[in-house]
Amino acid sequence: MSECIKSVEQQNYADYEHIFVDGGSTDNTIKLITNSESYIRKRISLIHAPSTNACQAWNIGIEETDGYFIGWLGADDKANAGSFNRLKEIHEQNPEEEFIYGDAETINSKGEKTGRYATKDFEMDQMIGSPCNFAAAVSVFISKTLINKVGNLRTDLNACDFDFFLRCAKIKRPFRVDFTFSQYRIHDGGISGSKGGEIYPKEFFQIARDHGAKFFSQATKVYFFYLLKKLFSDKLSDRGNFIYYGNLVKRSISSVKNPAIFGASITGKECYDYLVKNNKPAICFIDNFPPLSRNYQDLPVYLPNEFIKIKDSVETVLLASGKSNPSMRSQLKKLKFNGTIVEWRDLKS
Repeated sequence: MSECIKSVEQQNYADYEHIFVDGGSTDNTIKLITNSESYIRKRISLIHAPSTNACQAWNIGIEETDGYFIGWLGADDKANAGSFNRLKEIHEQNPEEEFIYGDAETINSKGEKTGRYATKDFEMDQMIGSPCNFAAAVSVFISKTLINKVGNLRTDLNACDFDFFLRCAKIKRPFRVDFTFSQYRIHDGGISGSKGGEIYPKEFFQIARDHGAKFFSQATKVYFFYLLKKLFSDKLSDRGNFIYYGNLVKRSISSVKNPAIFGASITGKECYDYLVKNNKPAICFIDNFPPLSRNYQDLPVYLPNEFIKIKDSVETVLLASGKSNPSMRSQLKKLKFNGTIVEWRDLKS
């Protein structure tokens, strides 16, 4: 909380308002806010809204603000230095833009940098039915004018930001910029951390249907079927929609040598963590939409056509991408990769 407040105080920008919506915290949150310099100087507004979830809190905060652009920070997220001035410069250069987003770094509960959010260029057809948001909410700024046209965020979803961004994008195309606006904190056990793997798959299916998706990406299907497998603890048969699991060929972690991970995103991180846990560190990531820094989990990230330069040093590629497995295999075949290709969940199971 205190880091979030300080990161906004230190923006060296005069014209802003910082609104906190408290859903009934029982720790020292209120004390930290009311003892802050910004609260004393009336730069922070504190709204008490007991028993509200995050999406309800966002709606309340939006209603209260008079700002031109509205952004979101979780209580323990941080705005990077110069973010507000950079947003102003971008808007002055592009006054027609009403939906601006950039990159975000990820940090853990200790504040240590763990990587970058898998931000993507916006394409509506690819986003609907996708397994993850194209932008971190903490690095998104939307005009109050556009928000008023779209209406409130849904309060029946945890992924209400993804749904809201899609609704906004149908009116005004999002404008991506090359700037890292924030640090997004991911806690183990939190909605954005380990619990997200159990909650978001169902919601992304629901959002995709609501927005008229005609297909679901392979990764969305894999997430959903993985969730079903975990919930019911049954071996899925090689029939119908579960054929993906029925066709898996079991492999041993001991057979993996000099691995690369295809997919620098949420699933890629799961794969990375699994390899580290089993003392099989990866050499690099491959991704069709690499992070701006070309670095993820402290490893280099290559586009497929760049991977060709180091492919001879890689013996195993683990598929952990938002792209379909056949598509990834096809790309590796075109690169004449002669090593072993394995779906990482197959390896884990």
